[in-house]
Amino acid sequence: MENKEKFLDVNEVVIVLDESVAEHLSKAGFDAVDGARPLRRVMTTVVEDNLSELFLRGVIKKGGKYAGSAEKSQFVIKEQ
Repeated sequence: MENKEKFLDVNEVVIVLDESVAEHLSKAGFDAVDGARPLRRVMTTVVEDNLSELFLRGVIKKGGKYAGSAEKSQFVIKEQ
């Protein structure tokens, strides 16, 4: 996640994730046997991969401000 933070900082992108994202990640990233170990994988899949794809598609632009939320188990980014 640190590399992503540097990337967002260099490109002056601000993304604020609301409580629904944390709730979704905690539910999806917890396993009764492994505890919270799967959390990193879920964060990569749900947040990082989606942000990368949106940036490559031009949805997230340099200098933009965005809000992220989880709606019906989907990660959603909207421009503010």
